[in-house]
Amino acid sequence: MLLLAVNFSYSAGMCLKPFESPTNMAENAGKLGLQQVVSAVPQLTRHPVVDAAYSIPSDDIPSLMGLSAKWPSWLKWLLPNHRTQSTEGSAKGCAVCDTWLHPDIQTDLEGYLRTTGVSGKGFVNELSLLCKENGSYSTQHYTGLWKDEPPTDKDIVVLSGITRWIQTQKDANKSQSWNYDKFAKPDAGNSTAKLVQQVMTQPTKIRVAGKVRILDFGCGSGTDIIAIQKVLKVKKEDTLCYDIFKVNRTEVTAVALDGSSDAAYSNSLDQALSGNEGSVHVAISMVTFHHIRLAQRQAAYRFLHDIIAPGGIFIMAEWDNSKNPNRQIHYDLIHFLTSMVFEAFVPRKKKDLELATEYLSVDNWIAEVEHGGLTYSAKRSSVMLKDGSMTLSPQEVADIPGNSNRDFTLVWTKK
Repeated sequence: MLLLAVNFSYSAGMCLKPFESPTNMAENAGKLGLQQVVSAVPQLTRHPVVDAAYSIPSDDIPSLMGLSAKWPSWLKWLLPNHRTQSTEGSAKGCAVCDTWLHPDIQTDLEGYLRTTGVSGKGFVNELSLLCKENGSYSTQHYTGLWKDEPPTDKDIVVLSGITRWIQTQKDANKSQSWNYDKFAKPDAGNSTAKLVQQVMTQPTKIRVAGKVRILDFGCGSGTDIIAIQKVLKVKKEDTLCYDIFKVNRTEVTAVALDGSSDAAYSNSLDQALSGNEGSVHVAISMVTFHHIRLAQRQAAYRFLHDIIAPGGIFIMAEWDNSKNPNRQIHYDLIHFLTSMVFEAFVPRKKKDLELATEYLSVDNWIAEVEHGGLTYSAKRSSVMLKDGSMTLSPQEVADIPGNSNRDFTLVWTKK
């Protein structure tokens, strides 16, 4: 049986559309983890999910983080001062309050914030003050989609206020001033590399002709693919790092895709494919595809089918938000929380909150990729608990009580 783990977060993945501001590039941010899973499985200290064999930590620095890291330190003080702005009635028509003040997520939210060095209880208390109440929630028709409840100015006021509070806590040494690298990739991608090794060999070893080539689709800063490169001893020219931003890492062959339109995206994929057809042994994508709109996803699936060699595999880590309400990723606030914590940065306009991400069920992810030509492997996608007591399907993993982001992995093969 296959030994895997399912602890995924973030991805610096491909965009849905051209963005109008740096804020809209906040494609990846925080992950709120499990509190209780299966009693036989030990819990992780950070982002606990099913620790079946090892943990897979968060992916690399989001585009937003990379940009804001270069901004002057005084920029954070441009955030609106929530003590001087009216927040009367903020909870009404405020998805931020409806989401983060709901008791369903407060335990996970507080736990996650502690892992970032911020006081979870302090965060919730300050948020309560900003929202002016603790118990007004829109639960009856709470789908978590901006199209059903558009963002309001109150959302921006509350996000700005809580971000300023975080920075004030850090300045007063009441919260840890950790950096995102230390938080997100404590093992420099080694856990992801171990995942790849397991999938390549269990339940049987993949058989692919030619020298080993690897690809990370939505590779962010390249941490994962470089870790895989080292373990598999792959050369630079055979280590492909694809994203909408070119990664400045000398260890990889980086390709920047053009997400400005569907046609441009398809053309950039065709250019990336040229000369690389049927050559990649292992392709991965860590929590990237929910950021790609349908037409571009379809082009990406075809590209992956064409670039993977016969016998090769594609590993996808994703979130299943098909069940509502899933308050951890409602309104994609989870994609902004990490940038708020680590960079004191928050969207300043309502439209900046609309990331237009799309989360599918496990079955729908399988069907979409198979439509592109790859073949789903249930055996390679299965998860065996560390104690060997049971094997879980990706859907069973997503359904584990408390799996906030409903994480799972799926594996396809090329015949």
